[in-house]
Amino acid sequence: MEICTLEQYYFNNLMTERLQKLIEMNEKKESDFLLFAIAKEYEADAQVEKALDCYAQLVVKYPNYVGTYYHYASLLQEQDKKTEASSIIERGIEICTIQGDRHAASELAFLLETEED
Repeated sequence: MEICTLEQYYFNNLMTERLQKLIEMNEKKESDFLLFAIAKEYEADAQVEKALDCYAQLVVKYPNYVGTYYHYASLLQEQDKKTEASSIIERGIEICTIQGDRHAASELAFLLETEED
């Protein structure tokens, strides 16, 4: 049995409270930013499937929220889902190109290159 330190306890409670508040706010008025923040909270709490689900919702509901693609693809790569990651990266590069966001597109291109190595 792992002993939880007081610091870990407070960190976990803070994360749970923050996640709960984000979910409540998103239920009142959904937004791309809130859904992204929820995904990041799940990811930080090692709830990978929930994070992936949020990212998947983001690319469907808010395809122009370019920050999603990098984080989603990175998490997919970590889970050894390389084909899915490549698809997300390629779609993200398309969206970034349409929006003229060269910086985000170059980050995604680099992520694709590192995946192929």
